[in-house]
Amino acid sequence: MPLLQQPVMTELIDQLKLSPHPEGGYFLETDKQLSSVPSTFAENQPRPLATSIYYLLTHSSPTGYVHMNKSVDPGSIEQNKQPTFTKHIIGPDGIWKMSRLLDADIEAASQGSDEDKQQLGCLITEVVTPGFVWEDHKYMTQEAFNAFITTWRERGCGELMNEVEKALRPYIKHRDAPN
Repeated sequence: MPLLQQPVMTELIDQLKLSPHPEGGYFLETDKQLSSVPSTFAENQPRPLATSIYYLLTHSSPTGYVHMNKSVDPGSIEQNKQPTFTKHIIGPDGIWKMSRLLDADIEAASQGSDEDKQQLGCLITEVVTPGFVWEDHKYMTQEAFNAFITTWRERGCGELMNEVEKALRPYIKHRDAPN
């Protein structure tokens, strides 16, 4: 059985008509249900029943900012050469998350040829229920991250928070930029 050929990410972006995503990477909304339901995550405001997107991380855009969506948004990997990791931070106001290609894979591609860089990527499908709307999405800001770290340090988790801060600080927005 022949191996699947790894696509060049710029070609995949063009073929799927992906656009830059405000949280990093590239995306395309592939489906939005016209039916709406009240969302218990958004004070029973009506939301589309479901939405789905393609989300692509590449060598040139390997990381998404830490963010939260009020709806449930599990993802499944459709195509990748290297695995990704997703970090989740559970806070008092919900679950924050981010996705990133593995550092070792980014470094290996960076040391390799242009072709190696162009073949590094991970295509994810996310289905959001109730459906995605920007009003239910927010980025973790530096101010919110500092408050989060301080709160948990005060609760005796200083050593753990040092590791969390080191790992996530680069992926926190400097301000709550518009979506």
